[in-house]
Amino acid sequence: MSHGSPNSLGVAILFKKGVDCVIHSNILDPAGCNVILKAEIKEKMYLLIDIYEPNKNSNIVEFFTDLGTILQKENLDEEENIVP
Repeated sequence: MSHGSPNSLGVAILFKKGVDCVIHSNILDPAGCNVILKAEIKEKMYLLIDIYEPNKNSNIVEFFTDLGTILQKENLDEEENIVP
């Protein structure tokens, strides 16, 4: 879970009780706009991403540029990607 202020922003990735899941790494945005998990479920690696996109057009391009930079830097493009 990554959360922003008490009144805005925030994302989370939830797992059903009993799911065999091992979290190998996580990247949490301090502003509460995204959470990225590298997880192993049933012996298969997944990249789970939950995003809270900015609602101002001027910030959207910067947001996705920064997200792309994070994914490239962390070399997170080798797993199956799930973006809800």
